[in-house]
Amino acid sequence: MDARGESIVCGSADHGLNVYNMKSGKRTRVLFNKRFGHTDWVTTCAILNDGRIVSGSMDKRLCLWEKSAV
Repeated sequence: MDARGESIVCGSADHGLNVYNMKSGKRTRVLFNKRFGHTDWVTTCAILNDGRIVSGSMDKRLCLWEKSAV
């Protein structure tokens, strides 16, 4: 959950991450890219205080996603 309690991020078996608005329940962003990102299940993720997202995967990599990442 972000610092304001407005968004939550969830990792997925499809190697991506989904960001949801807590009030509406609607997905606001999908974080996955063929050139960057994970090649296996996302097992952990968090929204940092500055709005960036950090994620870890079974591919043994950590990814740091900028606020504007798609």
